[in-house]
Amino acid sequence: MPVPRPGADWVKRHEAMNSVASTGGIELAFIGDSITHAFGGAPFTGLGFENRGKDTWDLFYGDRKAINLGISGDRTQHVLWRLENGNMNGIKPKVAIVMIGTNNAGANSTAQISEGIQAVCLKVRQKSPRTKILLLAVFPRGNSNSRERARLAEVNTNLSLWAPKNKIEFLDIGNTFLDAKGEIPNEVMPDKLHPMAYGYRLWAMAMEQRLSQMLRTKPKSVANPMNSAVVPVTQQRDSYNWMERHNAVLSAKSTSKHDLVFIGDSILHFWGGSPKAHIERGRDSWNQHFAQWNPLNMAFGWDRTENVLWRMEQGELDSVNPRGVVICIGTNNLQFNTA
Repeated sequence: MPVPRPGADWVKRHEAMNSVASTGGIELAFIGDSITHAFGGAPFTGLGFENRGKDTWDLFYGDRKAINLGISGDRTQHVLWRLENGNMNGIKPKVAIVMIGTNNAGANSTAQISEGIQAVCLKVRQKSPRTKILLLAVFPRGNSNSRERARLAEVNTNLSLWAPKNKIEFLDIGNTFLDAKGEIPNEVMPDKLHPMAYGYRLWAMAMEQRLSQMLRTKPKSVANPMNSAVVPVTQQRDSYNWMERHNAVLSAKSTSKHDLVFIGDSILHFWGGSPKAHIERGRDSWNQHFAQWNPLNMAFGWDRTENVLWRMEQGELDSVNPRGVVICIGTNNLQFNTA
């Protein structure tokens, strides 16, 4: 049953969504609750937890004319009200991604939750009949043996049977967020419910091939998100300021021409060169052998392959065009990844 929620923040965000929608030109719509809300994109309404997945959103959806129709705390009935009251006025997206229902888990039966999610999908279709709908299974939450996890698993089974009968794409990427024991690692969702940056990257990668098919575009990534070694992410594992060094590399690469670049972890980081490291163990040999090529040291202590991937995504190699690149990375992946 469509109902609004009280509260100034909710009203403000609902109105901001209506404003973005009214401008038209939207090709991709994300519809959901806080899990969607915190991902990124427009509208940005200034709430503290927004943009947790901004890097991923910008990379995967920044050029896809996407709108974020997620509001923290929403249940299916609130989404229904929003869709009836302006969130889709003026837009006819190519694809609408629906992921809602987790906040209903404590108040409704599995049958009621399933019906509510189905109603959201059908409301999207009513508002925009040509929009393709990608219905995501409700993400896992809590511990593997929790009441909520079991209830949502039953909801997802219901949806998987209902969706194809109604020409709706159904995709369950829940296992992407789980470890081998079926638990949610802290780096994915610290509270066992809301993704952080790593969780959002897993989401986008796991969904990308199906989404790109629906959009009829080239996929942004074909890598397997179950392999952490290829999922770009930041790191905070060492005593130095990792982000500060990233910014220093961005600054150094823009100030002069570098014919040689070193990419790696502490083995290269502490050798020498620019930007200057807090430890330099081989400055003399660095200068003797490499100075003539004005080398750029893009190595960071404790980095794994996934951290290097993130840094290159975020511009460290953009416009550098070196004559040669030396890569030495992977030793810090040994305890986490297979050969």
